[in-house]
Amino acid sequence: MLLRRTNSLPESYKKSRRNWRDFLLTLPGKKQQTCVAIRFQFMPHSTTISWFHFKITKSLGLLSLLLAAASMGCKKNSVDASLPAAQLLNQHYGTAPAQTADIYLPSGRNASTTQVTIFLHGGGWISGDKSDINSLVTAIQAANPQMAFLSINYTLADGTSTTMHPAQMNDIKKAIAYVKSNAANWMVSEKISLAGISAGAHLALLYAYNYDTAKTVKSVSSIVGPTDLTDNFYAKNAYFQSWFKLYIGKTYNEDSLLFKNLSPALQVKASVPPTFMAYGAQDPLVPVSNYTLLKASLARAGVAYADTLYQLEGHEFSTPAMAATMHAMFAFMKQQVK
Repeated sequence: MLLRRTNSLPESYKKSRRNWRDFLLTLPGKKQQTCVAIRFQFMPHSTTISWFHFKITKSLGLLSLLLAAASMGCKKNSVDASLPAAQLLNQHYGTAPAQTADIYLPSGRNASTTQVTIFLHGGGWISGDKSDINSLVTAIQAANPQMAFLSINYTLADGTSTTMHPAQMNDIKKAIAYVKSNAANWMVSEKISLAGISAGAHLALLYAYNYDTAKTVKSVSSIVGPTDLTDNFYAKNAYFQSWFKLYIGKTYNEDSLLFKNLSPALQVKASVPPTFMAYGAQDPLVPVSNYTLLKASLARAGVAYADTLYQLEGHEFSTPAMAATMHAMFAFMKQQVK
């Protein structure tokens, strides 16, 4: 057993008050060491031992009791149960003006197991803002209080070459790199999932299926996201084709192969990540055929998935349906992402 002074405890421990001293108590084991972060406060008549939120004011004889209860591995990523929840708003994950994010970190987060989800807002690829997710923050946090998540802005297409596809794929790639580079500082893991609503869901699926060459994305979730841009519902509709002209620079009649390549349901293979999907049978913007095709493609490829089709919901879910969706989505993530 070794008791040594340490300067490598989490930041919250370093804010020492007068007379506090930080130590790391290390116990040898067969496979790995066990350690306990303890803090001594030297006072004239007593010694106070503080371990995370728990304080014991007794003689040092109680130290053995504390050690007997300890099971934390000696890792820099150990849980710091004292970490409060945090919001980091309007952070830049890249140099482009659109590359900003709102970051929500849970209390008691853990750099080994706290998962991170990146949310992408909707808006038909040409409009929308990360603030559109604000109304869902409470539902997200209620569904999974241990989840860290980011709501990001991304490039909105306006028909100019710099704003069209694949600009949005580059944004997602940068957002993922930003999470990975800050994971240690935030005390979260690099277990990253993507989730989106409407056009944001299409982008999340497309990146996870076709652009995540490093296989960083551990799961992906689509809430009313288009999955087949070659569907006649889109291909023969001038209104939707005007959106696609701004987003990808062409119409279906001009380049049907491009539309196929940008259709997640037509790009499914066995290696794509576990997928959650939720759709509304009354949706006027995304046909049920997009849902059924994605579901069938995943089943055929042997990819883990979970799905919900709300018979009475449209493109914008009711509050109860969205709350149920958040719970189902995070339950699926918890099951699939280890």
